Amino acid sequence: MKRHTVRQRLAAFLLAALMSLSWLPPLPAFAEDDAAVTASAAENDLPSPENEATPETSDPESNVVEDETSEGDTSLSEAAQKFVDSVNALDRDSILSAVNTWALASQAWQAEKDNPDLTAALETATAASDEAAAPVYAAEDLYIALTDEDRAQEAVQTAYSALAALFVTMQLTMENPTAPEEGGGTPPDQDEIATVLYGELPDAPTGSYMGSYGLPIATGDTKIGIGYWGNELLSADNQGRLDAQALNSDAMTIVVSRQEGESYAVVPIMVEVEYPANNSTSQVILPDNVTVLDYDGTEADADETSQILSGTYVETSAAATGLYVKAEDDFVAEFSYTAPDGSKLHKTLQVKLGENTANKASIQSNGITTYAATPTPPWTTGKITSIAYEGGTWLVWFNGVEAYCCSHGLSGQPNGCPTYSFSYVSKLEPGQYTPGAHYLNQINIWGGLGQLSLGLLTEKHDPTDYGSSDFAADTVATYSATENDMLKAAYQYYDDTQLWIIKNYPDSAAAKAYLSAAAQLLGADNGVSTFASGKGYYTYIYSPPAGYAWQIIALIGPEITDEEGGTDIPDIPDAEYYSANWTAPAQSASGSFDLTFTVNTDKQQLETAEKIDGATITITPSKTSGSIDGGSWQMSPAGAQTITTTGHTNDDNYQNNGGDGTVSWTVHYEVSKTSTTTLSGQEGPYSSQAEADAAAEAAKNAAISQLQNEAQGMVDAAIAAARAELASIVFQYDEIDVPYGFEEFSGALGSHQTITVPADSNNHYVMKNDEWSLQVTLEKVDSETGQQIAAETEFQVFEWDVVTEQYIPFGGYNQYTVVRNENGNYSVANGTNYGTEFDTSRKMYYTQRNEGKFIIVETRAPSGYYGDWTDVEHPGTAGTPLGKRAYYIEITKDNDGSVITLDNSHYNADVAMEYTGGTKLLTAEGVEATVTIYDQYQDAGRAYNTDNSKTAANEDSYTMTPISGVMQNDRVPDPFRGCQNSSRLRYGNHAAGL
Repeated sequence: MKRHTVRQRLAAFLLAALMSLSWLPPLPAFAEDDAAVTASAAENDLPSPENEATPETSDPESNVVEDETSEGDTSLSEAAQKFVDSVNALDRDSILSAVNTWALASQAWQAEKDNPDLTAALETATAASDEAAAPVYAAEDLYIALTDEDRAQEAVQTAYSALAALFVTMQLTMENPTAPEEGGGTPPDQDEIATVLYGELPDAPTGSYMGSYGLPIATGDTKIGIGYWGNELLSADNQGRLDAQALNSDAMTIVVSRQEGESYAVVPIMVEVEYPANNSTSQVILPDNVTVLDYDGTEADADETSQILSGTYVETSAAATGLYVKAEDDFVAEFSYTAPDGSKLHKTLQVKLGENTANKASIQSNGITTYAATPTPPWTTGKITSIAYEGGTWLVWFNGVEAYCCSHGLSGQPNGCPTYSFSYVSKLEPGQYTPGAHYLNQINIWGGLGQLSLGLLTEKHDPTDYGSSDFAADTVATYSATENDMLKAAYQYYDDTQLWIIKNYPDSAAAKAYLSAAAQLLGADNGVSTFASGKGYYTYIYSPPAGYAWQIIALIGPEITDEEGGTDIPDIPDAEYYSANWTAPAQSASGSFDLTFTVNTDKQQLETAEKIDGATITITPSKTSGSIDGGSWQMSPAGAQTITTTGHTNDDNYQNNGGDGTVSWTVHYEVSKTSTTTLSGQEGPYSSQAEADAAAEAAKNAAISQLQNEAQGMVDAAIAAARAELASIVFQYDEIDVPYGFEEFSGALGSHQTITVPADSNNHYVMKNDEWSLQVTLEKVDSETGQQIAAETEFQVFEWDVVTEQYIPFGGYNQYTVVRNENGNYSVANGTNYGTEFDTSRKMYYTQRNEGKFIIVETRAPSGYYGDWTDVEHPGTAGTPLGKRAYYIEITKDNDGSVITLDNSHYNADVAMEYTGGTKLLTAEGVEATVTIYDQYQDAGRAYNTDNSKTAANEDSYTMTPISGVMQNDRVPDPFRGCQNSSRLRYGNHAAGL
């Protein structure tokens, strides 16, 4: 019977795929796989690292390829869009089911070719599979017809990867079909899936969907992290493929030392995502003054930088990548994640540069150096720089290039990755590697045949236990009896996770690849040819340091040509060599710093903002000791301190100076750290023991230096954390003794505050007191009629001045005047602009310069009235306070806030004509005079003798009696009112209007 047409088309297509994949630019897998890597690989004869053939989907439950292009891309041509749409329309499950049915029918017919029923069944299955596969071939034809420009479009590349993945899975299904289960077993529940496939992730998944390769893709709460790339040798602090601390921290701070003797540091950063949404993206955002380095330690160009800093996640449950940047100053790195629905996550990393020291983050110290051209490897040493968990399998990148893990179940990630060294050259046989299929190649390398090709095949189970194993019992219903030997080989060479996949997901690409490799280990070709041509591929094997349970890494080299034949590949090195063991003990480091916390008082009046001396303030720290990240701190003095404000100056700036006081505390922090592990290893092979011993000593010293750096890094981190926590301390700021003339203020900046004092600052902290104040009004009335006097009266306000020790007139510090109001009354007005929010225009204030003391004098009586003379028989100088009665006002606690209506009865002081000692008053004209202030109010009544001759018909005298609430003036008699007033008129003419 003819070979099946599906297999003919597959063979032709896959051969074409090997060639056409090389035309495509690399598809981004995570951060590094791009043009920069391709150029580096090509220079070293490495195949172009292309993304595995995985369809990008935004719907986890479908395998439809999204038609998406990055910003700046041109829109798809009609032909390209038609190809993308054709791939989107493929029904993968129906196609694989039809191919599986044909493969089972073919197996049955091969065993009994003369059976007409089996022949008829095969023909029916062939027709059905041809019909099911027809859209696949149509999509292939559409792709072949595209131009190179169309093929370079991201959406086309993604669709082509999905199409290639489907072809590969069809091939594997034909080689290893699965029989329909009778009765069927119970599929794994979410807990079992999480335990077996996703147990290494920091957080358990909450669900899963079936990926395009037939294995569940875990989903959960998306988390992102950005932190320090712990690329020192693995220690207890950095176990795990993802850094849980970074995932669960909103903002981290790291301290990286500058390169020895340089002004810059090489900063290792790791970004990671747990449970990203399908088709989500990420971006690392750096400031302009930070330089991104490639994995050779040189400055990345624009394309390389873009590729390193961006990521796309397709059918991915977790991913992490490490990158290096060069910086001369502290900076903040940002990591932004965007889901297909537009929702975003964002985190920052604060990077602080330490002093010049030997820097463990140096790329050069990592040993990533270029090597000569093939057939030798591209690098002598290197590191795992990125990982992605796709389809239940970890994929890795080594020095930014697509690479493969060869030791199923062992560690392999950027976090804590040691420096790998080149071990030997091996090869992969034809069929074990397909360019561009990262996922399937990884599965093949973990398969028995791939392990055998690389010289790494080991038994995982005793084959004699197969018959009694749970694996044999659980797979009997899924696989036919003819596959028993193949299953036994799988049991012998595969670990429990691989066997679990074979048992529970027989239709997955991984299960089919494992069984295909197992069958080929037995020599059971089953008439199926491999799907690649040539002699295989050179493979460079890199090993971790001795004693570390890490993956052996394979880097795929160039294809072996027919001329080369692959016969020059050396044997795997023998294990016999000179070696030397070394052990580096844990190392310790310590550090400390001191901070000062200073409080400067600024004691002010509430409404006038003048300074206040003599206030007693207690400042109490909220804490005086503690521990931070393993270190301790102590404040000295360990308690409250008290200030009494001072600072008034005996000059015209008296009121502007003062209110000062200063107290300080010192805080001392110290910490000691010890590296969390001891390091040990083995150096070799060497041609002599002396060489091995020297290498071991060098390795030990390097490890000691590394552990010292680790301890110092822990100290630096602790100091950074302590500085951050102690960046400020809260203090209670309480006034305990209020000076005379003031009250406690309970509002903002009042007498009891909580203040935050930054370290090493010299700030002033304002505290306000509510000063005593009052208002003064006067009403001038005629002493005879009691009516308000319309004519103007002049008053002067003299303010006590402690600087000059006298009462001073208006001008300079004294801005008090008496003004007439709209209602005809008079008020004391305050003309000082204090610059506060209060209305001070009618208030008289207690200040420490005036001590609340004032003298008010009527300096000119209204026209037609007698002046307010102390001695009406001997009046003083008109228009001045000299010889006048005065009204002394003192602001006290009792009258604080009151309104005083001044009247004649408040007469309690006299201004002399000159200064004769005692209290001094300075007039506006510069005349010094003595002012006598009495302890009590004086008699303010006046008696006028209006008839000295006692012969006139009018009254002999006139008496003015004070009336509360009004300031009276005595009217000068009118000369035309009649002779009965002649005596009074005569006296009035003597003193009127003065």
